[in-house]
Amino acid sequence: MSSMKRKNLWQSMTLGLVAGLMSVGALANTWQIVTEPFPPYFAPQLPQQGWLWQVTHAALSTQGIDASLEFTSWPRAMRLTASGQRTAVLGAFYSQARARDYLYSQPIAAATSGFFRQKANRKIVFDGDLSSLERFRISVAELDMVSETLRKYPRLQVSETNQLVTSLQLLLRGRVDLVAGTREVGFYWLEHDDKLSKLAETSPIEFVEPALSSHALHLAFPRKDTSATQWKTLFEQGVRQLHDSGQLHTILRQHRFNDRQIAQYVQTLGFK
Repeated sequence: MSSMKRKNLWQSMTLGLVAGLMSVGALANTWQIVTEPFPPYFAPQLPQQGWLWQVTHAALSTQGIDASLEFTSWPRAMRLTASGQRTAVLGAFYSQARARDYLYSQPIAAATSGFFRQKANRKIVFDGDLSSLERFRISVAELDMVSETLRKYPRLQVSETNQLVTSLQLLLRGRVDLVAGTREVGFYWLEHDDKLSKLAETSPIEFVEPALSSHALHLAFPRKDTSATQWKTLFEQGVRQLHDSGQLHTILRQHRFNDRQIAQYVQTLGFK
């Protein structure tokens, strides 16, 4: 091989290596995050796709990471992440079973699970013991985390629907006595879904105290990816930087958080 050909070959190999490294670098700074709509936290119809997504995106931006958000069904979101086809799933609740496949970030929000009832239905009294609800008809979305709790009580009269909105429609029409679900999401739909808000004008809905539980929401990374621990660290560094710079408060103000709500959220993040 002539010296000229060797030189050209070497240049081609060098350029290819540099291009490959640039490609890997670009990929490392671009995260594909996936979830299902979970308003008011995040959903495609919300401003900036929701306050929690804006916080997440801003935290990653402080670390030089450009992130995109994809909405799909929850089972598909979990599969895509567990298989390593997406960087992380947004808004995952922790469970021991899931922890085998996912590495969880610090809590990034909190949600409350419990029951909704019609305000006029005062015969329903809940003292925190689920067995006290055995004579009432309960509806729950089949993929809601609270459904796992209800299945532990086989004497409960539980029927499952495809989504919380459908369960709330059944409640407002008097076809069930209670709906189990997430308080924040339920009240969002009662206010913003046209059918629900119209029905609720004549049959107001309230959340039953005490709540069943409070769940932390996390960004969850696939354990099978060797970069998961590094990704978790980067994200949490970004959240800290967002808080310390004051940008977190600015974002929350944009989404109409008051002082009390901001203080509660900062506490959820583990900051003082």
